[in-house]
Amino acid sequence: MCKKLLYAALLGLFVTSCQKNNDQELDPFNEQEIEVIDNPVFNNPCTSEIKLETIDSSDVFSLEINGKKWSTSEVAYATLYKDLLTIRANKGKEGSGMIIRISNPIEGYNDVGQDSQENNFFLDSRGIFDGDFFYDSVKCGFVKIEELNTEKGFVSGFFHGDFDITGAPVDVSNGVFNLPIKDLFCEVSYQKEDITTNLFNKWKLVGIFNDKNEVISNPPCDKQITISFSKEGNNETAVYEGFGGVNSFGGNIELLSNSKLRTISLENTLRSDSPHLLDFEEMYIKYISDCVLEYSIDGNVLLLRTHEGVTIKMVSI
Repeated sequence: MCKKLLYAALLGLFVTSCQKNNDQELDPFNEQEIEVIDNPVFNNPCTSEIKLETIDSSDVFSLEINGKKWSTSEVAYATLYKDLLTIRANKGKEGSGMIIRISNPIEGYNDVGQDSQENNFFLDSRGIFDGDFFYDSVKCGFVKIEELNTEKGFVSGFFHGDFDITGAPVDVSNGVFNLPIKDLFCEVSYQKEDITTNLFNKWKLVGIFNDKNEVISNPPCDKQITISFSKEGNNETAVYEGFGGVNSFGGNIELLSNSKLRTISLENTLRSDSPHLLDFEEMYIKYISDCVLEYSIDGNVLLLRTHEGVTIKMVSI
């Protein structure tokens, strides 16, 4: 029985103390006859055969599940982060979906299956069988990458996988993908406003910059990274809370002279998500929890500077 990959993550809290060191037109799928090919590379228990007679270049992402056509053009994309290729497709809330992950992908055959510790293929069985929402892991299969072009941001190929869902065999065959490689981090547009504001506001991240004003990282696309500060009365101690892309965080700060503040404590939830989101969040929270932050405000723009010269640029929301 395949193991279930649950998208429910453990929640927890931890407290961190202050630390100082912390690019011809692409048409890869010209219609062509494809012979039945046995997978020649891997010792794979699957019936790993390619049964496609033609590959249709109009298919963004399509396959057959137990002989029934399954396709989507709405939500199908690929990402590439630290040599991990991820292919995602789904039909929305009520439809099934799938995720393929390949570590160090190569043009040619890439094995996926439970015996592979780094590569896998997950299928959401909604719309195939009645039952709860979960992802099942493939018993065995392969992905053949026809083209992986990181400069133009494109990946194409086909795949096959055998599953065992609730005790019944499920055959994913004739899989085709013809996908853009999606950007993971995006510039944030904003309009500078000549207004009067103070630190005690809600802010969203524009970017993180080094001491030469070069971009260390833009925020993750489709995520609003935030922080807000608040206090009651004239207390020298205030609180802050925010969102790092996956987890919420918060803590206390001590307001110092010369437009500086010191983080006293930090607590955050411990949800899991995509590696690029977790890595970004770790960096962001590390800078936010720097021992002493110097801040300056110009209209609706807040700059937080660490002792290492890193600037966190925020805009009020």
